[in-house]
Amino acid sequence: MKNSVVVICILLVIFFLNSLVSCDSGRIDSEKFQIVNLSDHLVEISSYRFTSPDQELRELEGKNNIVLNSQNSVWESDKIKITRGGTGFYYLGDTITVDFDKDKRVAYVYDDKSPPRHFYNFDDNYMKEVRDNTTIYTYTFTNEDYENAEQIDE
Repeated sequence: MKNSVVVICILLVIFFLNSLVSCDSGRIDSEKFQIVNLSDHLVEISSYRFTSPDQELRELEGKNNIVLNSQNSVWESDKIKITRGGTGFYYLGDTITVDFDKDKRVAYVYDDKSPPRHFYNFDDNYMKEVRDNTTIYTYTFTNEDYENAEQIDE
């Protein structure tokens, strides 16, 4: 009887210690984003942000403009610390344009997710992988995106 009580106590201590050690594992605390060009075309992504609904778009500069020169080229963001719910990729801007070979374009607005394949629609259009407490979202441009883009009139 005494041995079984000792065994039960040891098992309870092991279970308790294991739960303390593993309670933080699996907690997602950051995100990374990748954009892959699998199309046969040059892909240029420009970011914009509305300062208010009645103003024009303001182009964001620096790290928010992305060029994928060739097929299989990849852009990867820095790791973004998650501070509240939702995705941190909104830092890229609330509107982006994607130019293919400087002759076709598609625009995506964060609040308007009407096209079936939408850049800001994370649930349906991103491959999601979790590694080392980081969610990695990957969006891939294909030749179908090029075909669905509209001709740029200049």
